[in-house]
Amino acid sequence: MGSPVRAGSDGRLRKRATARLCYEDLLHTNDKAAGRVTMQFVIGKDGSVTSTKDNGSDIGDAKMVACIKGAFDKITFPQPEGGTVTVIYPLVFAPGD
Repeated sequence: MGSPVRAGSDGRLRKRATARLCYEDLLHTNDKAAGRVTMQFVIGKDGSVTSTKDNGSDIGDAKMVACIKGAFDKITFPQPEGGTVTVIYPLVFAPGD
């Protein structure tokens, strides 16, 4: 198992912006939607995300979770030292945030 790595600030900002767009799409159909989306993803030896899955989200909308999963699938990181890294990343959403 490799050591944790930091995403470049541009990668983190893109991830947050895309997750926010996924949430805003949900708000068009449910203006009171709120909850947590927790993603588990694996950073491969080359820094690419090799797998992503929902790790206990309670937002109640499969389309939104799939949208966020798609965003995480596209993130790249610096190569981790010593091998792959598994990350669990929670995102909390509430109207007005």
